Amino acid sequence: MVFHADLYNVVGRDRDARILKLLDLVQLTDRRDSRVSTFSGGMKRRLALARALLHDPQLVYLDEPTLGVDVQSRRALWDYILGLKQQGKTVLLTTNYLEEANVLCDRLAILDHGKLVALDTASALKQRFGDTVIDLELEPAPPHTLLDRLRALPGVIDVALSDGHVQITTAGERSVTGDIVTLIASQFTLRSIAQREPNLDEMFLHLTGRALRD
Repeated sequence: MVFHADLYNVVGRDRDARILKLLDLVQLTDRRDSRVSTFSGGMKRRLALARALLHDPQLVYLDEPTLGVDVQSRRALWDYILGLKQQGKTVLLTTNYLEEANVLCDRLAILDHGKLVALDTASALKQRFGDTVIDLELEPAPPHTLLDRLRALPGVIDVALSDGHVQITTAGERSVTGDIVTLIASQFTLRSIAQREPNLDEMFLHLTGRALRD
């Protein structure tokens, strides 16, 4: 930390105060005299973040900063990043945690195999996927022919089936829930139904597919 401070001309009392503040932020104060070679992978990542923030940059690039850290450390880092935004600083963040992106980011860029497939606010991206997600539990498990009939309903843009659970995504001002229930209730027992807004996980899978990635 001292070496990095010297590189960026952070000197004097301000240097020592910032080092202690950032070590406290990443919960490494009690290890400040330890050799870095004795740190775990998560501890090294937290130290790298503290070092990157030491010289108070206007543009901060963070590559998966919370990978491998515990819940408490992650929350502390989130709060600090949000504080940087309030100070007018720009933070470019890469993450595989869509919950994290939803909390921290004003705009999200979705990359798939090196190509930019979407760039917008979180709310706009979720609306692009659909306005409403309807989760239904049916008995007996429905055949795939039912999915085709559901997809043919006006306003339905996506239908997925898993172990008797049907997930239907709809869009448009007119609610199609009644049409869906009417179609299903004639052949199946509807054990449960719930409506909600789409989430970023669903939007991401919609844009990039469900296949496993290397």
